[in-house]
Amino acid sequence: MKKRLGRWLTTVVAGMVVCSTAYGMTVKAEEEHQKNAESKLNYLYVGEAQQEKGDEQNIVLSWGDNISDAENVLLVMENEIGEQSVLKPVKREGELFLYRDNFSEGVYHLEKVIVTTKVRQTELMADDLGIDAYFGVGKTVNESKKSDYIEMDSVETSNSETSTVDAAIVSIEENGEVSSKNDIADALAVQNKARTAGRIADTKTSDVVVVLDPGHDSKHAGSQGNGVKEEVVTLKIAEYCRTELEQYKGVKVYLTREDAKCPFPKSKDNIDDIVKRVEWAKTKGADAFISFHLNSSTSSGAQGAEVYYPSSGNYSNAGEKLAQKIQDELVELGLKDRGAKENGTYAVIKNSTKNGFPGLIIEHAFLSNSSDAKNYLKTESGIKKLGIADAKGIAEYFGLKKGEWEKQPNGTWKWKDADGVYSKSTWELINEKWYYFGSNGIMLTGWQEIGGKYYYLSKPNGDMKTGWLKMDDEWYYLSSNGARVSNSWKWIGSKCYYFDKDGVMAADTWIGDDYVDKNGVWDPDMEKAHWVKSGSRWWYCHPDGSYTKSNWEKIDGKWYYFDKAGWMKTGWQKVKGKWYYLNSSGAMQTGWEKISGKWYYLKSSGAMQTGWLKLSNKWYYLSSSGARVSDSWKWIGGKCYYFDKSGIMAADKWIGDDYVDKSGAWNSNMQKPRWIKSGKRWWYRHSDGGYTKSGWETIDGKKYYFDKAGWMQTGWLKLSNKWYYLSGSGAMVTGWKWIGGKCYYFDKSGVMAADKWIGDDYVDKSGAWDSTAKKPSNVPPQNNEVEQLYTISGASSVTQKQMVAYYNSKIKNLKKTYPGEVLGGGGAATIEEFCKIFYEECQTEGIKAEVAFVQSMIETGYLQFGGDVKVEQFNFAGLGATGNGVQGASFKDVRTGIRAQVQHLKCYANDEKLKNECVDPRWGDWLRGKAPYVEWLSIPNNPNGTGWASDAKYSEKILSGIEELKKIKA
Repeated sequence: MKKRLGRWLTTVVAGMVVCSTAYGMTVKAEEEHQKNAESKLNYLYVGEAQQEKGDEQNIVLSWGDNISDAENVLLVMENEIGEQSVLKPVKREGELFLYRDNFSEGVYHLEKVIVTTKVRQTELMADDLGIDAYFGVGKTVNESKKSDYIEMDSVETSNSETSTVDAAIVSIEENGEVSSKNDIADALAVQNKARTAGRIADTKTSDVVVVLDPGHDSKHAGSQGNGVKEEVVTLKIAEYCRTELEQYKGVKVYLTREDAKCPFPKSKDNIDDIVKRVEWAKTKGADAFISFHLNSSTSSGAQGAEVYYPSSGNYSNAGEKLAQKIQDELVELGLKDRGAKENGTYAVIKNSTKNGFPGLIIEHAFLSNSSDAKNYLKTESGIKKLGIADAKGIAEYFGLKKGEWEKQPNGTWKWKDADGVYSKSTWELINEKWYYFGSNGIMLTGWQEIGGKYYYLSKPNGDMKTGWLKMDDEWYYLSSNGARVSNSWKWIGSKCYYFDKDGVMAADTWIGDDYVDKNGVWDPDMEKAHWVKSGSRWWYCHPDGSYTKSNWEKIDGKWYYFDKAGWMKTGWQKVKGKWYYLNSSGAMQTGWEKISGKWYYLKSSGAMQTGWLKLSNKWYYLSSSGARVSDSWKWIGGKCYYFDKSGIMAADKWIGDDYVDKSGAWNSNMQKPRWIKSGKRWWYRHSDGGYTKSGWETIDGKKYYFDKAGWMQTGWLKLSNKWYYLSGSGAMVTGWKWIGGKCYYFDKSGVMAADKWIGDDYVDKSGAWDSTAKKPSNVPPQNNEVEQLYTISGASSVTQKQMVAYYNSKIKNLKKTYPGEVLGGGGAATIEEFCKIFYEECQTEGIKAEVAFVQSMIETGYLQFGGDVKVEQFNFAGLGATGNGVQGASFKDVRTGIRAQVQHLKCYANDEKLKNECVDPRWGDWLRGKAPYVEWLSIPNNPNGTGWASDAKYSEKILSGIEELKKIKA
């Protein structure tokens, strides 16, 4: 990262040196033939025309044509009070010299250049070189006034002459690299636009022109006393007067000098200098020339203010009135009234009258009087009061008006200018502070984006802030023009900072490969931490060059272990009595890891687990080596347990002929239930040795009946006046069955049908099928048979209570329970809550609740799951589960999962718009309306060749469930 000097300078062409900065500072210097051979100035470059206090200034000087023209070049800088400092070059590149320093508050200019060659040392004054290079530190160098001042010494230079300046623009980087750009005309056009844009009032031919003359200068020093120098204080009073006057409309203000230097250094004496100042005022079209002075007396008791005006001539009356207005304002401050006095002999007054305008001399106070000096001349506040008082007197005399604040009923503020017009969508400089007014004229506050840049306008005052700003524990920096620095580096003072896209200063972090400390300051000595490979081994280098030894370190979110020499370790590592596994990249592993064909579990700390482990309500056992026990029996603490191929402990089930109880322990006393044949008869022994008598028992999915002695029955069986038939294996028969040459029908409960129609077939009173019977029909014959199908869309035919009762009856038969612990985490802790959500979602989308609910029960095994889809996925219809271990979609909660199922049914059922945002991951417009009936959900039965499931019986299962659900009384 480099600090870049984004400024411009120009070479000497057309008899003129023009130095221009990005802030619009323009310095002109008349080129003169130098008598000294050492005078080989090419150009001078000042980095910034306006700086904050503490900022670092950069100056570049080009001297001669080659390196032998000068061994060293020193710059002597001077501020407005005459204090000097010597700058030594910090870098040299050929004929280019780079200077860098931090200046205290003030306005500085180049006083002289000291050149050392092989044969001599020569001092060259800036005046002799034709250079006027100025910059301000914490103070403003007035751009337009500076140009006007420079013009004093070259009033004969016409606009046409200066407009033909042609030069090459040169950009200088800190490393001395030089690159050229052409056409300075564009740069000057931008500069001139910037200089004029800041003026408060438009320039008009009718504007009052006031020329303020800060009396004396460093060449023609004034009086001194009580620590006050007249030439220094008069300049400050004039500057404050100008600032105040520029708040008024219809006035142009000029100063005869902007710093301590004599504006006309070639003047013969003090009087000749005054004459030239007045003559220059005439070129500005002056309506008044006011010279600022401080009084002095041999008597320390003399004090107060007085103003002198012309004693005769055309301007005596006007001068008197203007003098009295100024005198009144000064007296109002508390100064002793020494009156407005006529005197036409003073050079200022006499020459002003001669040039066609009144000239005044204001003797503000006595610097020889300790009271006047203390109250008005030795503090900025006192000096400012004098300048403002002068401005008020001038404004009152000329009838000048300025804008005013206007508070609105809602507490906001507007600014109304001297013409009574409200400022809108514009900046306004008011009392040396900037404000911005919106399109409705209201003063804005807080952060505001204006012209693509962000500014902060204080609350509630609205003035634009510059410099550092702290808000909500975050630091921002506002440049000298108020714009927030963002998404870039910024040198402030001698330190560099980074501000993100929102303007927040970065602190204690890395910006690319650069580090900023906790104070936000760039630390060029910090190198970003990085991995280093040495041979086949790795170590991690910290920003300060150190590295971790015999310890853990977290890097980019992963933990690594380094040995006593600092090398990164891999594989199994024993640290403080615990084993950890580090993969080939050195990262510590957690969770299940398969290592050398065996499974291990590593805790969140990375430590290897041994012994019992419970995860997701399932038990595992890790041996002393950490390897997971799987697909085998294991004796643990005197008990034997079985772990399946996934390492999960079996519980309450048979493993072959062996039983493990609810705790997973093998019960050697339990025998597996089995059939036993005694003679020609069979009975079924339970695991505890018992057996069923006089009752039904379901064994391996089939129903058997045992008599009162416990023997299995076969053949015809009559119970409670109902006939059943048991096959030769004892299994109860359902459906059609040929027995003894006759065909009988047994319903799903095994009961024989008698004297009724089974579809289009009739069985007589004995239950035998009558093949000759024809089913009567009272429906007129149709050309095409019309099938009545069950629509999916429409109003629900069941209630929530029926749904709850249906579920409870099914789950009871399965000897299972509602998974409330898991579903409760998704918003349905009870079956009642689950059914309520189901009913609401169906009602919203116009889908029959009985269809969606029964489908969900079939798909999930009454919420027991057990297939590829897991209960915690909240996927109640197998959406996306295509088999072969594909688990399908997961949803954030129960309602979202139900909503997805209902929406998918609606996708098949009709082409109506969804009421809620689509959460169905399988939604497709090509499916719309392809299965409006339950019967069509089975792909083999769907005329469109699509559907929900490939099972031909899928629809029958749903319809059977619906029929059973509707019969429930609840």
